[in-house]
Amino acid sequence: MIYFAVDEPRRHLLEHYVARGWGAPLESRIRQVTYPQLFREKKIERGAWIFTGLEALSPAELRLVDRIQSAARDSGLSVHNSALNVVNRYGLLQLLRESGINDFRAHRADGPLDDVRFPVFVRVANEHDGSLTPLLYDHRQLSRAMIYIRMRGLPREHLLVIEFCDTAGSDGLFRKYSIFRIGDRYIPRYLHIGSHWMTKEGTRTSEEALIQEQMVYLLENPHAGWVRQVFEMARIEYGRLDYGVHDGRPQAWEINLAPTLSGDPRREGGGPTAVANPLFPARAHAHMVMREAFEQLDPGPIDGDDVRFDFPPSLVEEARRERRALEAILARRRRIGKIAAFPGLAKVGPLLRRRLSGDLSIG
Repeated sequence: MIYFAVDEPRRHLLEHYVARGWGAPLESRIRQVTYPQLFREKKIERGAWIFTGLEALSPAELRLVDRIQSAARDSGLSVHNSALNVVNRYGLLQLLRESGINDFRAHRADGPLDDVRFPVFVRVANEHDGSLTPLLYDHRQLSRAMIYIRMRGLPREHLLVIEFCDTAGSDGLFRKYSIFRIGDRYIPRYLHIGSHWMTKEGTRTSEEALIQEQMVYLLENPHAGWVRQVFEMARIEYGRLDYGVHDGRPQAWEINLAPTLSGDPRREGGGPTAVANPLFPARAHAHMVMREAFEQLDPGPIDGDDVRFDFPPSLVEEARRERRALEAILARRRRIGKIAAFPGLAKVGPLLRRRLSGDLSIG
């Protein structure tokens, strides 16, 4: 059995995968347990354990997870993604820059920003929703953008300022490569090609040359050695690496520890009523390899009782305080989001963002 430790908001990712479609053959071999459940029950079942979404946990919660993982290892269980060894996004980007692998830098928004190389953009350090801003070209635009972001309820210490790395190809299009690591397997999953620098959507399937380029990537894994090096530097055994290529050199953007595994194959061109998708054979191949990787991780039945553990009361209380603080920030962001969605205000947000970012004259 393979057990996924997940944070509550991401339960649906695995549920969708095994409930139907690509992951359905694994339904009897995969289970998920939320972190609150692990903290409360103080026991884990015997099997292979994958710890996802660690970036969403507080420092004290990570120390709780470390105790769980230590108990699992002491019992001979397989553990993937060590709570205290995984390198976070900022640390990884710093490490990759210092090692000469990446050509751009990341800066903490609450630290010194005097020497940033413009243009830049701002994003949340531990989330995967992309940029909060358009490209910003000087300190004035950056300062105004930070005002807007603070108004949305985001503290500076939760933000990163990222130097823009222009990965546009000779055709003017941007490419975002995405590849999974599942244990010792590295599986290309997407190549998104588009005209915007923050490419998050799939390529238009009407352009045959771009379709062929994607199929080559999915089937041939052209950056395999570099990908393996980045995952090893990040100390991550399960996750999805997103990256681009600048002047022929791959550039790592992030590693998502709770990646979307898949949707329904009928929506990707595999069902009788779906519009045919020319990428379907390559995607089917990727999902087949993913299933094989999960099957390799599954140790099968393991004799013995559940593995039990305990926590120091002081650490539990520290984790509760940190969780309350994080939930308060999230609640404030939700309240601001609801207010911004009121009729008549929906158009104000984008206008305010452009003005504070300096895209429009203040007049």
